[in-house]
Amino acid sequence: MALLVTVKHLTTIKGLPYFQRRIPKRLLQHPAIKSSHYKVRLPVDPADELALLSALNRANEAFMVYIETLTNANLEALSELDLQRRAVLYLEACGFEPGLAATRDPKLNDLVQDHAWHSGAFNELTEYDSDETTPMSDQVKVQSEAWSLLTQKRPRLNLPKTLQELFDQHWLAAGKSENDKRDRKAKALWKDFLLLSGGDTVCEKTVLQDALRRYANAKLEQGNKPSSVSRNITTILQPIKHHNTQCAAAEIIEIIRPKLPNTRSTDRKKPLYHLEQQALLEKLTDEIEWKQLYVLLALHTGLHPSEAIQLKEQHFSFKGDIWTVTVSGNDTQRKTQERGRIVPLVFERERIRALVENGYLTELGKKTADNVGQQMRVVLQKVDTSASAYTLRHTLKHNLDAASVSPFIQREIGGWVKQDMHLSQHMAEYGTLGSDSQERLIPREAALNAALAHLMQTGA
Repeated sequence: MALLVTVKHLTTIKGLPYFQRRIPKRLLQHPAIKSSHYKVRLPVDPADELALLSALNRANEAFMVYIETLTNANLEALSELDLQRRAVLYLEACGFEPGLAATRDPKLNDLVQDHAWHSGAFNELTEYDSDETTPMSDQVKVQSEAWSLLTQKRPRLNLPKTLQELFDQHWLAAGKSENDKRDRKAKALWKDFLLLSGGDTVCEKTVLQDALRRYANAKLEQGNKPSSVSRNITTILQPIKHHNTQCAAAEIIEIIRPKLPNTRSTDRKKPLYHLEQQALLEKLTDEIEWKQLYVLLALHTGLHPSEAIQLKEQHFSFKGDIWTVTVSGNDTQRKTQERGRIVPLVFERERIRALVENGYLTELGKKTADNVGQQMRVVLQKVDTSASAYTLRHTLKHNLDAASVSPFIQREIGGWVKQDMHLSQHMAEYGTLGSDSQERLIPREAALNAALAHLMQTGA
């Protein structure tokens, strides 16, 4: 069990995994506390890393609920789901379980109730006077609900998961790592979401809907663009979507995204015009090789930095008459399915081949999308001070329009969605399985020869 050397509160006794934490000194005199340490066996296979960490997180949450309840911590307003969850975890931490004193054996029920009542775990409930005008504290609420669960026969409880539990499950199942900058960024985004939405809580439809709304409002008030907030929410929802693909139908959490202002800008980024593109190529010879490769590929495909860093040598074909590059293929993370495209290489293709085969594609892949975008912006602003890496995507569209290329061919080259091409969903899917055939590649090659002719003439 290699995890034992790195995970807090995890220990092993006779080869079996246990969760263990020290009881705070302020609670050592509480009648429910029998030892200076809280220790519980984790009922999982020590070799199953995912199950072990999941059991550890649950045991830690049970411990925290136990301590908070005994210290009368201010838990703020508890929803019904929060209260039930805390009550179940409190019972677990005290060594009981729901329905233990609700069997068909009255004597057994009396013994369990007597043991529980005198264990110290329900002292505050015992001392609470229901006739007092003082409202029931959260501490007493949890103990009252726990006593009810212990002594009443109820249907089996499917304990709802918290937001953080869902994130942790997704993090482990997807093989996320702190060593990956993209994963660290997603984790930081999640922490920001919890901070702005009111903190970790039981996750269900209305709770999630409210949390997303609070987060969206907070980000908009900070000056973030609605499009950026929408992208963040898509990332935030990944753990919930993962949960929904793994759970039973009754446990699916319905997702309702907040409605964001429609502020689609009419002030679109301008492309690089033909003369600016020619000036860029003249200056490109002074740039390092991976930047040259990026520009040449972007002129053909309109790729985004996030697409460029995912390219591998196997995505290129340098055989036959038509050489191609596959952008946003099925083995990559992509914005939409339409982004997947196979694009012929017609301009400086020998140079592209040399750069790929000499390892500069690998060098590009080691960078983050943000870093590539920032460095390419510096390169492009040598010919247009308002340019960014995304300018090259607008430039491809400009070149295709200038060459009177049909919208259908444009979509296959640039990966634009069917709505932008004024196609219905049904019509757009016609023929998609033949997009890599020779007869489909030939029109794309001809279109790019026409669209990039002004660069080829300069090169000649």
